[in-house]
Amino acid sequence: MLKPFKFIHVWKVVKRSIRWRELATHEEIANPPKRSRISSYSISQQVSSDGHVGVNLNDDNDDIEEIRPPPPPMGRDKTKARAKGKWKATSSNSSVGTERSARSEEMMTQMAQLNSTLERHMAETIRLTEYSLLMQDVRHLDPKDQEAAKAVKQSIREKYKLNRK
Repeated sequence: MLKPFKFIHVWKVVKRSIRWRELATHEEIANPPKRSRISSYSISQQVSSDGHVGVNLNDDNDDIEEIRPPPPPMGRDKTKARAKGKWKATSSNSSVGTERSARSEEMMTQMAQLNSTLERHMAETIRLTEYSLLMQDVRHLDPKDQEAAKAVKQSIREKYKLNRK
């Protein structure tokens, strides 16, 4: 008399591993279809030493995941386009593309913040330099230089709306 299987909880965990996948029978190995995608290498790994499989461990076929070969490597043109940054993210590399675009967006915002800080610093430096020019005494200069300095001072006053009355 057969006893009930005590380790069903273990089987539920292990049944999806490659070791317990459905194995090819002796007839399938001897007479494979001519246009089969299964290579002899994968069949030789799936079959036991005598080629016969007596027990089908995968009775519930709905839990079997389809084994797919890895995607082919990128070609020369796609690799060059990717290096130049002109490539489109596909489903296989979309997570890499998304991560990369998120990092580039973050870097762009940091660069924009740095540029705005630099522009504010430069504007403040120019403003302080112009105010120091306004405060300089030009009476010791030649008359031509005095006229040029007064013209510069007047343009600074107009720029900052500091006209004297």
